Amino acid sequence: AGVRMTILASREHTCIHPTISKSFNKNQDCQDLMDRRKGGGCRFQANVKQKMASHHSVRAYIGSDQAWDLEELVKAGKKVKACPYYATRELKNSAQIILCPYNYLVEPRIRKSMEIFLKNQIVILDEAHNIEDSAREAASGKFKLDDVTAALQDCERMVEHDILPGVHGGLAAFLSRLGTWMQKSAEDAKDYSDFNSSTKVWTGTSGMAEWNEILFYPETYGDIKIKLQEALKEQSAAFEQNNEDGADEGHTKVLSKMTSDLLDGIFSVLDFMHRKDSLYRDDYRMSVVKAQERKKGGKARGWTGKGDVPSLVSTVTLNFWCLNPGVCFDEMLDCKSIVLTSGTLSPMVTFASELEVKFPITLEANHVIDKSQ
Repeated sequence: AGVRMTILASREHTCIHPTISKSFNKNQDCQDLMDRRKGGGCRFQANVKQKMASHHSVRAYIGSDQAWDLEELVKAGKKVKACPYYATRELKNSAQIILCPYNYLVEPRIRKSMEIFLKNQIVILDEAHNIEDSAREAASGKFKLDDVTAALQDCERMVEHDILPGVHGGLAAFLSRLGTWMQKSAEDAKDYSDFNSSTKVWTGTSGMAEWNEILFYPETYGDIKIKLQEALKEQSAAFEQNNEDGADEGHTKVLSKMTSDLLDGIFSVLDFMHRKDSLYRDDYRMSVVKAQERKKGGKARGWTGKGDVPSLVSTVTLNFWCLNPGVCFDEMLDCKSIVLTSGTLSPMVTFASELEVKFPITLEANHVIDKSQ
């Protein structure tokens, strides 16, 4: 009782805006609403500082001094018309206990956006047998050719508006090389095939050798990475400037969040592959998959009847598959202590080997079911 706590969760479970809460893409729609040029701000978010920024006020609105759950916070948020999503982030700054999904801890981009700092913290992972899959997924990536093309066009628009033309021009050139390489690789995707897809696969070493020869020339991986960091700084400054100016003022052209997310996602994976003198490079497989997929928003949904034609489109997808959970889990070792609990961690030696971590203290309890049963 009285312990300062918060629960970090996505907008999917915490948004109370009457329109955004019903939308398909709550993250993007919320960001558009918060952009004064587009939506003019959210009245629920504006009320957070006044009504739900302290642990005392949240407990008062919930009506209990005990630990609360997300449903109780959402109910309180609706009652006082304050956003539960932004309330949880405000409460995080002074919380003694923070509850969150695995991916908030293991995915570097989520940690950065949520401002989660693990150094000298005590981390407890419940149901820890699931952490291996979460860590592998966090260090992996999936990128579609259509999104690469859209990002290329976005960078070219920034050049046309004369906003860091050298930076955005370099990123556009990289995306152009990437799109061309994906298209050519898709045409040669013969390693694996099934009824509606074909795949070409590389080891991490062979894939990066090809990228260094084709994609990172004439500019190297390091050159493009520096340009991305400069573009992200410019994007952040432009967002702040536009929000300060308001909807009625002239606004600066801004690199879209979809473009920055795509580039940041690609280089986040590449960063894992380059760490420790490329120690983890062969813990990866790279692939390009050409497939026939159901068109988004197509008329044919679910089962198709006689004479119905499924609305299919051809897609090209670049995948980075991380095969070693230790690649990502390595980042969590800045913690003061990590406690993993589960009913199914045995054999613990194998589990520790998979995560590439030595656990100096272990406790393995006896089965609660008698051997005779």
